[in-house]
Amino acid sequence: MRLFWQRWPRLSLLTLCALCFFVGLQAGERRSGATPHEVAELRQTVSLYAREWHQDRAQVLLAQRDRQVTQAAMDQLQKQNKDLLDGMAVIEQQLRLYKQIADPHAHAGRLSLEKFSLYATPERQRYAYRLLLTRAHREGGSETGVIDVKVSGLQGGRSQQIQLHVGDDHYNLQYFQSFSGEWVLPAGFVPQLLTFRLGGSGAQRQHVVQQFKWALSPS
Repeated sequence: MRLFWQRWPRLSLLTLCALCFFVGLQAGERRSGATPHEVAELRQTVSLYAREWHQDRAQVLLAQRDRQVTQAAMDQLQKQNKDLLDGMAVIEQQLRLYKQIADPHAHAGRLSLEKFSLYATPERQRYAYRLLLTRAHREGGSETGVIDVKVSGLQGGRSQQIQLHVGDDHYNLQYFQSFSGEWVLPAGFVPQLLTFRLGGSGAQRQHVVQQFKWALSPS
């Protein structure tokens, strides 16, 4: 009995501590838990933010599409303007050429390689060409002659000259004549200079030599 009364204070203290811990735990759970009303308000707030986010995102996407459409329209307009200017430049060049050919004060019968253009093709060492021969105003018939074309360059580090052909290597014109075709160069050949020789026939025959650097024109 004496032993029980000796231990009673210690047991009472332990019991009291356990009771306080349990009460505190229950109170903490009540304080940390949300009421149904608070949960409903939180869900409404999250739903509202989600709707606003989707609306803002839709507006951003719409603005991006509008900007893309506007940019595409501006690019198309710039391209049309460039094509128009290029077309006008071509027409002006043709008018100058026709005036030059028809000018009665020009040196009668003068033969010239008026224009030459060279273009790359998808195939290596294959090139497309265009050239225009003109003859100043002259009464009478046409003029015929031979076109001789050679390209000078390097093959394996050594100078080399290659014969090229324009049509059947002949021209026949009264005022102007255009030619177009393709040239294929040997593999490894590096072109540098083109030499054109125009040799006329008959009493009014002419001999013209013109040279052009091997330079590709923009497509």
